[in-house]
Amino acid sequence: MKKGILNYLVIAIIVISAAFTSCSKNPDDNNGNGNENVYLLVEIEDNFIYKRSVKLEYDYQNHVKKMIFDFGMTYLFDYNDAGDLISMKWEDEYPEDNTTAMFTKNGNKIILNYSRGEYGWSESIELNTQGLPTKYMTGEDESSQFFTFQYQNGNLKKLESLYLDENDNMIKLDFYQSYTYDDKKSPFYHCKTPKWLFVFLDILLEFHYNFGIQNNVVTSDGWYSMSCDYTYNDDGFPFTRNVKGTEEFTQTFKYGKR
Repeated sequence: MKKGILNYLVIAIIVISAAFTSCSKNPDDNNGNGNENVYLLVEIEDNFIYKRSVKLEYDYQNHVKKMIFDFGMTYLFDYNDAGDLISMKWEDEYPEDNTTAMFTKNGNKIILNYSRGEYGWSESIELNTQGLPTKYMTGEDESSQFFTFQYQNGNLKKLESLYLDENDNMIKLDFYQSYTYDDKKSPFYHCKTPKWLFVFLDILLEFHYNFGIQNNVVTSDGWYSMSCDYTYNDDGFPFTRNVKGTEEFTQTFKYGKR
């Protein structure tokens, strides 16, 4: 991926991107109205280069409302009464970089309008019938770089990065990624935030976290490669993840119960 585009994605952080479709209810997820423990991920710690962490807070409907990174960035999420994500804001240690994103839905397309100081820009996301992103446009037309997504069993199977040249030929960039998964529950299994958000978190946080939608990433190949070994708690949620490959580190997952 071109360095400038990657930097742009990180700056355009967290599309993560709709106003619009909450996570589908899992058949064995009773949201606490039964015997199953409802686990909500509240912190991820890792030792990549140095020890760092991200903490998560939730509203009463189990939507993520805040993510606090120890490097000085905080993401804030706002929902309407129906539980749809309507805006997000990231607050930086440098106030001039504080950014707000508002969302407008048109059919299966979501328009993202960003503002930072006197600057503004737009992007778009197309969703399938399950509320998962199939296309992410990093600009206002297809001459910009865009991503396409394929799924299997509710998990992201493959993503590719493309653009259209001056003759409208579709050009694939060297940036692509494919995934395999275990059969255990993702840390976000009980989370009711729109699930496409975690697909975009992977892109915008440069794939450091590899958030699974339904299950947990075991291997990832393409622009970078990695394999993961997990330990699980008694209810099948990951407790630790050892990552080996292009990057090597260990992550620890902490949960709250409802």
